[in-house]
Amino acid sequence: MKQAALDLAQSNFQYVSTRGLNSTYLQALATLNKITKAPYEKWTTFLTEVQKVYGDQSVESIKWKEEAAQSLIESNQMEEAENLIKSTLDSMQSSLTLQNPVQRAKLTAMRGLIHEKRGRFEDALRDYDVAISELSKADGVTLLKSEFRLEKAELLRKLGRVDEALREYEAVGTNEDELLYGEPTKVKVARLRTKLAASRALEVYSEADELLKDSKVYTPETRLNLVKIWLQAALALGRFDECEQRLNKERAMIPVGYEEGIPKINMNFGHLYQKRSMYRKALKSYTAAEDLMNILKPQESYELRMALGHICTTLQDFDKGIAHCRAAVGISEEIHSPNSVEYALSLEALAEAFYHKINETRDFGTYDEACNYYQKAYDILKKTQNHEKKFQVVSSFLRLLSKRRGTSPQAEERYQALLRESKQIMAEVADKKSPDYIDGLCNYVEAQLQSGGNFTEMLAQIDEAIKAFQDQKDRSRLAQCFELKGQVLQQQITSTKFKTMEEFNTKADEVIHAFRRSIIEEEASIDSDEGTPRISKVYTRLGQFFGFLGDFREASACFGKAYQINSSLFTKNSNRTLISQLDLGVSLVGNNHPERAKQHLSEAEAGLNSRPDVNEELSLCYYNLGVVFLRSGSHSAAMQNFHSCMTLKKRMKESDKNNALIIQCYIGIAECEWKEDRTKDGVISKLENIWLEYSPKFTERQKVLGDLKFSIAMFKIQDYSEDSALADLKECRKIYLKTLPDDHPSVEQVNRLMKKLNSMLGNEDNNDAETNEDY
Repeated sequence: MKQAALDLAQSNFQYVSTRGLNSTYLQALATLNKITKAPYEKWTTFLTEVQKVYGDQSVESIKWKEEAAQSLIESNQMEEAENLIKSTLDSMQSSLTLQNPVQRAKLTAMRGLIHEKRGRFEDALRDYDVAISELSKADGVTLLKSEFRLEKAELLRKLGRVDEALREYEAVGTNEDELLYGEPTKVKVARLRTKLAASRALEVYSEADELLKDSKVYTPETRLNLVKIWLQAALALGRFDECEQRLNKERAMIPVGYEEGIPKINMNFGHLYQKRSMYRKALKSYTAAEDLMNILKPQESYELRMALGHICTTLQDFDKGIAHCRAAVGISEEIHSPNSVEYALSLEALAEAFYHKINETRDFGTYDEACNYYQKAYDILKKTQNHEKKFQVVSSFLRLLSKRRGTSPQAEERYQALLRESKQIMAEVADKKSPDYIDGLCNYVEAQLQSGGNFTEMLAQIDEAIKAFQDQKDRSRLAQCFELKGQVLQQQITSTKFKTMEEFNTKADEVIHAFRRSIIEEEASIDSDEGTPRISKVYTRLGQFFGFLGDFREASACFGKAYQINSSLFTKNSNRTLISQLDLGVSLVGNNHPERAKQHLSEAEAGLNSRPDVNEELSLCYYNLGVVFLRSGSHSAAMQNFHSCMTLKKRMKESDKNNALIIQCYIGIAECEWKEDRTKDGVISKLENIWLEYSPKFTERQKVLGDLKFSIAMFKIQDYSEDSALADLKECRKIYLKTLPDDHPSVEQVNRLMKKLNSMLGNEDNNDAETNEDY
């Protein structure tokens, strides 16, 4: 089609060029320049020819300059277009014969568009106002004035200034009777989209439904655009069955010859299924739309790529998700200015895809690339007054940086600088209930959580988000907030020394309640029995917490549900499925179901061994297999798995967490050697050497060091070394009391053993003092 137009233009130009320099020749040359997206130099040559025919100070020459500037804008030659418009406006200002307000308005609005595309949003709004003001001096230009108001309103909407945008749309609406055919519909559709941005879903639903009833008024394209807006409002209101019925009806109404309607309706089905958490069906619908993407407009292709990127990332197909988001950025670069809000949002989506891959796989190979895209998006949004969107992006960026802060002075400095900017932008946000701000607040808390923030401050911010989403009845985002609240409370528990188990249990109940509430809200927000990635993740967090509490029966139940959901959502060998199977196996070890535990752990090990960057999970798998074999009396197999675990852990960066599992492996090996009746003194000596080697490595006293001292004491009791065992138990108790409540079962067990040993050693008079000594 484009080639045919080019051939025709060239043919026309060759024909008229033989007739000499005249208006027909200029029209043919201009058409050829526009089709070929001619560079500025060719347009300069063209305008020189115009001057020969019409002179420089004429209405005709101004019209040709306007057309040249428009073509330069369309071919993304912004600076050249801006310079041409400036010189044209200057010449009009100095000429009494060229005081034409309509032409001045058109050129000024074009300059506003250039400002908008180059990210100079306040300058753009100012030029749109000047253009509208110029038209007030002319008659019969209602339509043109309305077009400029629409441009201004759309920019305000993109900047998040929806109330101002709505005022502009309403101003256009008052003149609808004077507009040409099609324009009233355009205004109505734009106004509906803006109301939806202002979270007025019910109003949009009602208005759009009324407009859809009169199908004769609209072209097929306009109708499907309106269906899309109606669908967004209906989905926000949870009317899922009604949405599916409407989309099936609309699909049947697509007229023969309107091929674009097929991928458009498939995209809408994809949006519906994604909202219902039917991810596989959503992917199928989006893929069907992708097969016909070549007939879609660039903006629609961009939206489809973004949707595919999001769904693939949700389904843990990170590389495909990143590829789709990267393609979306490429399309956005073609249809939007590199300084536009739309381009910034495409960069943010690509950065988010990288973040989710890093977060799930712990593969930091793309960390610098992700930072680069976040930074570019943030730099563009800095120029806007959309503080809510700015805060969302900067807090997402901060969340990524928090994962590497402390790895170097430069990383820490970068994190702290962005943290200061985040706080400043947060203070500038006017609408504390906007979804962008609340999403940003959740990201901000997550960044603080990963880097040791203030628990009281974080909980207050989460409660602020919960209140906002309760008012908006947004249950999906409520689920996100309660999950985050559970995480903060859980970290608070592990960082706090409780005096009594009653205090501890009260706080533990808050953690359990937050996670269970998250599951309830997420289940209420969807219309599917498949479960969602969030539900499986929260069940995993809840299972881990029950494991921390020692309630392995509840832990097994939670991990079982997570494994069931992940098995249905993801492939058998995906990270999510394998890790949830590993978690289930670990809990079954604690729940004393050795055969089931061994089955799940062995399957998880086989799957994990085929994947890169899973040493953390593999080491845990080996350790728990070692425990299973130890309990079943297979000491050789147990020691082999303990050694495999230690080998992996010793390759990793040294940390308290890694050293803790190494100590547990040494304890397991010692139990095997003891039961194999090896030299008793040798076993005890090895463990005492492990204490000497590892206890100085911990940044703070942890329970595992107490476990090591307890194991040494138990071996010494069996070896009839009661005096030495009592000293080890005292040290064990001292460590436990650093982190555990005074009446914790582990502390009470040590107290009973100490009392018994004191009695055996004849230390009756000192028993209470020894037992109750404040360490």
